Amino acid sequence: VVKIKSARGLNPNSGSGFIVKGEVLSDRWRGKRLLVTNFHVISPGAVFDGSFAPEQAEAVFSALQNQPEVRVGEILWCSPFDAHDCTILDMPALPDGACALDLVNFAEPNPRFHPDGRAIGQLNVIGHPQGNPLAMATRGTDWYELRAETKTLVDESELDIEYLFYNSPTQPGSSGSPVVDACTLELVGLHHASRSAKFPESRRPELSRQAEISRRPGTPQRAMRYRSKYRARHNKPAPSQKARMVTAKVNEGLWLQDIKNAVARFPDGVPNVRTP
Repeated sequence: VVKIKSARGLNPNSGSGFIVKGEVLSDRWRGKRLLVTNFHVISPGAVFDGSFAPEQAEAVFSALQNQPEVRVGEILWCSPFDAHDCTILDMPALPDGACALDLVNFAEPNPRFHPDGRAIGQLNVIGHPQGNPLAMATRGTDWYELRAETKTLVDESELDIEYLFYNSPTQPGSSGSPVVDACTLELVGLHHASRSAKFPESRRPELSRQAEISRRPGTPQRAMRYRSKYRARHNKPAPSQKARMVTAKVNEGLWLQDIKNAVARFPDGVPNVRTP
């Protein structure tokens, strides 16, 4: 997992990203090492406001000794913000000690619940919140959901996108972080942003839950704490009741299998989404 920042210090923004083996996403990239991040972090020619062009960006391997900084390679594929919000770049050279993620779970996330409503499955986001040292949420991750949305592209074709909703706490700078299974640390998605969505009232994500962030080994032992945006309840309504829908904010990511499918369907990148 890397921090992405301006190579010349001209852009104060920062984001996160992660290195994967090329064959994880496509056989045509077999043998390559890829950097995966958000389109709103790195985009071609910095077309997305506030993003970096690839020639302006570098990846900081903050978990390694001396935190080496490496210029990113060319963009191999991208999908716009309103679709998968994903940019995949070539990383022809990695610093000594760096490795690519290959522990990936492409199975469809299927959260199961205890009788009391607590989620059995959990998701964590690992990244650089607000450009700080590498951190992973250790609490506030006890809920998630997979939801599909259909987008119409500028060529009039339709694209179904699978979004992961979860309450793992994030901050600006977490964009582009890997979303992992909290128990196995298998990669399952790409963190995107927070958004508002509708939920049954009995399962509405709640505000104001303290979340604890664990820094990587070797950093100061004090815990970094901040207020999570989300907490979920899972008290299911009686069968005779019709669930009332409410709007709440959640964190949202892209299911990795959906990104892999889009790479196969759109080898040159996903077209822009048609605006209403």
